[in-house]
Amino acid sequence: MMLNESNQELDFDKLLNSLPIFHELIPYAVTAVVVDSNILLGDLRRMLLTGKLTTLFKLAEAKRVVIFFPAESIHEIEDHFSKMARESRTTVNEVREKWNHTYARLIRLVPDLKPRVTAPLENDLRDPKDIPFLRLVSFMSHEWFLTQDKDLLALGMGNENYVDLSLDLRGYHAGQSIMYTFSACETVITLTGLVAISAFYDAIRALYHLIKNLPNMVRLLGVVIIIATFMLPKSREFIKGICLTALPMRIKEVRDGLVPILLPIFDYLETGKTLKLEGMEKLQKYHRSNPTTDPRTAKDYIFAVLSKSAVPLSVDQIAQRVKNEGYVTTNQGFAKYVPRILRSESTFSQVDAHKWILGVVCGVLE
Repeated sequence: MMLNESNQELDFDKLLNSLPIFHELIPYAVTAVVVDSNILLGDLRRMLLTGKLTTLFKLAEAKRVVIFFPAESIHEIEDHFSKMARESRTTVNEVREKWNHTYARLIRLVPDLKPRVTAPLENDLRDPKDIPFLRLVSFMSHEWFLTQDKDLLALGMGNENYVDLSLDLRGYHAGQSIMYTFSACETVITLTGLVAISAFYDAIRALYHLIKNLPNMVRLLGVVIIIATFMLPKSREFIKGICLTALPMRIKEVRDGLVPILLPIFDYLETGKTLKLEGMEKLQKYHRSNPTTDPRTAKDYIFAVLSKSAVPLSVDQIAQRVKNEGYVTTNQGFAKYVPRILRSESTFSQVDAHKWILGVVCGVLE
């Protein structure tokens, strides 16, 4: 334990700050996401249909992300109203009404950009509408910007956190970017997960500082209430989900595996569904009934496959890699879940193997 030398009490701040996961992840939890219009338009239809814009709004209102795009170009979304109506099985008027409400809220969240210094490359831009975006990017030394514009993308070469979306959206950029090159929509959901970790950490610290100055009996009662709250099924599942997927990881896993793990978990949490841990319980029962098998946990299954792969794998490749790690499984055991997951994830054009194994092992997908 880490004790404060003056009063021999537990130094909670120093203890938590000594954990690498918090030291390394917190800077990424409060991150600006600057979305160029040609990226936003590509994902906005799906975000609008699936309700993911709610997440984006919450993050923006909490000052966790910054949204920016040339406002005039966003009206291009109207060209897709008919297709959106067919996809959502509603009328064009309903889609238009929903979009008008969404657009009004989106505009209110866009910051008024007034940079103190004029960006030196403004005169070289071919499109004057890109100037505000360039100004913002030029002042973002440690934040994200998402663009497919080759001219603007070149500016990101000096920014270690840029995401090269000119590559395959499902591929992995082996340069200096630290996240998978997912789409803007999925990146926002991933940041939701990191923000949740940050909020969880902040809540623990706040509770500690609140309790430590109270009388002993009140402090004891508070601890009992907190423990009882954590024992509630939904709270317990949420906390277990956080601990299972995020807390044991280090910066290498942030680079290589954290995004595809957190993405589906917080996607489901955001839509109001708590983590279903029946998958873990079934796994434990299997180990109890098969004592000769390796009794490691579902977390180890995920690590065994994902920590050694920076690219999506097929079901057969996953099964083989799991076998190579000493686990007893069969190709059929994974393959039988694939059609069900594909059906449940019909809004995605592709479901990669990272999501398959997470859904199967953790019981997130049914």
